[in-house]
Amino acid sequence: MGVDDHPSAAAVLSAAADVQHTLNGLAAWLRKQSGMAEVRPSFYLVRKDLGLRVEWYVSGRHPASGFTLDYLLELTYRAGEWLITSSACAAGRDPNGSDRLLVLPDRYAITDREFVEELHAACRTLVDHRTKILDLFLRGYVTRRTDGDQFGTS
Repeated sequence: MGVDDHPSAAAVLSAAADVQHTLNGLAAWLRKQSGMAEVRPSFYLVRKDLGLRVEWYVSGRHPASGFTLDYLLELTYRAGEWLITSSACAAGRDPNGSDRLLVLPDRYAITDREFVEELHAACRTLVDHRTKILDLFLRGYVTRRTDGDQFGTS
């Protein structure tokens, strides 16, 4: 069977390809930001039980501070419903792992049309907040690290 026999599957895959393309653009933007290095987009597809999870990351390291910034877009399909989450995290040498810098509102969809609309909107919102996220990272982690407060204890 060809794609024409499954237009909803084609729409879902097309939306996922659009997200990958958009996040590749976010990675290119992050590479141009002062002090950011080792920037890479990544994609994970996980099938678990009767559900499905897809994770997109754009990660960039700030070598001078030792911290990493992650932009994250995640979608989960389970029991006939899509959940789309997006956020940004910072991680460093803190043994407690990463901290959420910004969590954007969750989005939900049941139909394929809703899914495509909500996924595009979540991706667009994450990209629209890229500068705010970078600023939170630089002020909250990079500046703190260069001031000698490695884990925010001062």
